[in-house]
Amino acid sequence: MFNSDNPIKLRSDDLLERDPFCKYLAKSILKYQDDETLTIGLLGKWGSGKTSIVNLTLQHIENDFLDNPERKPIIIKFNPWNFSDQNNLIFQFFKVLSNNLKRKEYSKVLNKAGEIIEEYSEYLEPIVFPLTGIPGLSKIPKLIGKSLKDYGDKKAKDIEKIKESIIKKLTQSERKIIIIIDDIDRLTNSEIRQIFQLVKSLADFPNVIYILSFDKEIVCEALKEVQKGDGSEFIEKIIQVPLDVPLAQKSEIYNLLFEELNKIIKDVPEKDFDNYYWGNIFNSGMDKCFENIRDVKDL
Repeated sequence: MFNSDNPIKLRSDDLLERDPFCKYLAKSILKYQDDETLTIGLLGKWGSGKTSIVNLTLQHIENDFLDNPERKPIIIKFNPWNFSDQNNLIFQFFKVLSNNLKRKEYSKVLNKAGEIIEEYSEYLEPIVFPLTGIPGLSKIPKLIGKSLKDYGDKKAKDIEKIKESIIKKLTQSERKIIIIIDDIDRLTNSEIRQIFQLVKSLADFPNVIYILSFDKEIVCEALKEVQKGDGSEFIEKIIQVPLDVPLAQKSEIYNLLFEELNKIIKDVPEKDFDNYYWGNIFNSGMDKCFENIRDVKDL
């Protein structure tokens, strides 16, 4: 019936009256003045409108800086499922962050931070030791064990030093960076773990605000398997501000459904359409098929 399942991007397209929630969220984000990392969790089931809420929230933030764009927070959307090789999402994340901060319209401090983040990402890439064509192959496991330890110790020190440089630059900038990672629940269990490791320890930079969007039940189950423990407790250690997506009223969903159905049957003669008959069918169980706006769009 519908030809689009895309999330809305404009307030004028808000059919479920989520805009007040988005406006409140935007203002709360802009009021946050601390330079410590802030992580917001936008929690909702598949089809509940999480991406649409993110889009409307960002529109409010954009509108607040129309007359003062140089003060506007830097907004970065990281879409991990867009990458064909997702074996190292952490490297991909820092690559995206670096490229954004190196843009010409940003300050020299941010440009420098972007350059350092690029170096940081290279240190976080997996180590690969070629084993073919080396004399004394039997000695390799012992040699590699020692090499890994020595290299690992040095690498850890270098990573910490580089991270300190990033923290210094981003603190000097004072400009907020809003990073959105949407639909985390669509990733594999190991990829979900990478995202939360990233936010918790590798990219906990000053003046950075994360908005993480996911179905809590799915992510808890994924982290439970990877962490071998309680996934919800792990989430609570990372998400400082958990926000449940406002549930759409059934009346709003049904109104949208009937509005679109009326467009389809507008040319059907009234005598050929039995409202009473179809009303009974709808109320006898068909209504249970429409729990959210995506169910309506998928009809």
